Amino acid sequence: MTEAQQQTEVLKIALVGNPNTGKSSLFNLLTGMRQRVGNFPGITVDKKEGSCTLPSGQELNIIDLPGLYSLQARSPDEEIVVVTLLDPHNGLYPDAVVYVADASNLKRNLFLFSQVADLGLPTLLVLTMVDVAKGMGIATDVAALSVQLGVPVVAINPRHGAESDQIFAHLDTVFGAAQADKPRLSPPKGFYAPLPEAPDFRTFLAQPDGAARRSAIATDTIARYKKLDVLLSAVQQVGASARASITQKLDAIFLHPILGYAIFLGVLFLIFQAVFALASYPMDAIDASLTALGTWLSSTLPAGVLTRVLTEGLLPGIAGVLVFLPQIAILFGLLALLEDTGYMARVIFISDRIMRRFGLSGRSVVPLFSGLACAVPAIMAARTIENPKDRLLTILVTPFMSCSARLPVFTTLAALAVPPVQVLGIFSLQGIVLFGFYLLGIVFAVGSAWVLKHFVAARGQSFFVLELPLFKAPRWQNVGMEMYIKSRSFVVEAGKVILLISLVLWFLAAYGPGNGIEQARSTALAQATAQGLSSAEADNLAATQALQASYAGHMGRWLEPAIRPLGFDWRIGIALIASFAAREVFVGTMATIHSIGQNTDNPQLLIDRMAASRDAISGLPTYRPSVAFSLMIFYLLAMQCMSTVAIVRRETNSWFYAIAQLVGMTGLAYLCSWLVFVAME
Repeated sequence: MTEAQQQTEVLKIALVGNPNTGKSSLFNLLTGMRQRVGNFPGITVDKKEGSCTLPSGQELNIIDLPGLYSLQARSPDEEIVVVTLLDPHNGLYPDAVVYVADASNLKRNLFLFSQVADLGLPTLLVLTMVDVAKGMGIATDVAALSVQLGVPVVAINPRHGAESDQIFAHLDTVFGAAQADKPRLSPPKGFYAPLPEAPDFRTFLAQPDGAARRSAIATDTIARYKKLDVLLSAVQQVGASARASITQKLDAIFLHPILGYAIFLGVLFLIFQAVFALASYPMDAIDASLTALGTWLSSTLPAGVLTRVLTEGLLPGIAGVLVFLPQIAILFGLLALLEDTGYMARVIFISDRIMRRFGLSGRSVVPLFSGLACAVPAIMAARTIENPKDRLLTILVTPFMSCSARLPVFTTLAALAVPPVQVLGIFSLQGIVLFGFYLLGIVFAVGSAWVLKHFVAARGQSFFVLELPLFKAPRWQNVGMEMYIKSRSFVVEAGKVILLISLVLWFLAAYGPGNGIEQARSTALAQATAQGLSSAEADNLAATQALQASYAGHMGRWLEPAIRPLGFDWRIGIALIASFAAREVFVGTMATIHSIGQNTDNPQLLIDRMAASRDAISGLPTYRPSVAFSLMIFYLLAMQCMSTVAIVRRETNSWFYAIAQLVGMTGLAYLCSWLVFVAME
């Protein structure tokens, strides 16, 4: 093979290792922005691929496999790694393995390495957390370890980008384009002592599950650890652990049966406040910028259908995608921060016992409470849940948590149904009602999880295996990369569906059968002239009449017989349809229906108009308390946000779960709203 041919050959490298070893940090450091995130075929487990070019010109295609502790697979995540490393025909089979091990916990890390070694793949061992190990008084003779294992061993610190040149130099020595026999690796020394059940480890892994196999696994595990004890005694010295002592002192606080939960709730409160408050500024800026762009385009481009599609359909759809980016970036940045410091593992540990009673896991807590800000990034946060059943249940129940977009709906309806009085002289009754609805959302979330756990089949046994890592400083580069990856994933995957639905909803509101909209506008303008209304009032009246004549207006009237048992009329039906784009659209739709345009800067004006509205059939106030509470319950329980539907489809890789969730939550909302209306009416 010529040198030119060698330089065009791309080597496929698999990153393998335990969780929390710095594997993802190494991947981010090597690939930077040259990485792609998707799902492994047929399964919703993140597949991260990227590429890098070594100083010699050699191109590497790097696959970051899910972290695991053993090749005796118990979950889909572990099965992905086993299949990738065992099947040469799967399309991901690597030319070589880069095994990443935590130098501060080498015995546990080398157990999986011993199994990978027995697969016979060319392997490079990379030791991370060397600085942490040093702080614990652990010193490893890298050269002696390399001799014992029969593989190249390098010690790096991917937490610091300053060492990137050294890392690339290490890889170039092993995989460089100038090497004639690349990858310049050989299979490591084997660890497997053949048992009667199988002649080699590959055959052993392929054995069917059963009592005999489980006994053989136990025997094999004990033998491996005994061999590792002998090996490490020759290459490693362990002294006093100052860093471990600090971690133990902090754990006495964070894992305390009472104080630990109080601190956790405080952290969740700060996360929620940060996502809700900090994101509001860039979200407002995005909204204002796109609104200004739409206004400029409307005044600059020639009037016509294409201009309306662009300014009234496409641009608002883009805004519906981009406006979520600040919340997604901030949430995942904070989650990555908690993960890197080691605190997230403590949160999961103290929450698991409680959450298991409802069919969830400790890893479900953060996504659920993040749903109080926005369901979209909260559902994406469920990716941290390793067990497929726990992850699916979390995704299915998270939309019950009252997101910030529901707040305008609740405050408007509460002002109509609840008198503005004080309780005990200091608490607002309306505020207490709002707080009660947020608590009710939590009750429905965990209650639904308890019910669904009896119907969602478990795919593999659920084992709660969790390592409590040492507390350490965060890797800011890793935090930034996590924010970028998750934001890009949302735009590329969920954004396409959101944009499509936005265009459909715009069409339904902008057009109608025949020339009904034109006639409605003409009639409204004539009425405005006869009544002496101002130009702005005339435009608002025309918009109201046009909406009634649109396809959305007709759909509202078609929907009215179905929603009448809940106390809703056709006008509320239009709002229900329109608010599928986003829950807060309810307020703007009500403003249009009640002829005040988009002038929602004065909420009291809208509330007064809604309070004065009368039901055409009963003659009663349209938004009397029974209707207002029924509608609040419906918005609490129904998953009406198209962004949530899109992201559920993305995260489950299935339209079945997205549609089933939409239908199920809407059905539950209908039933509970009917019960509330009947009880109060």
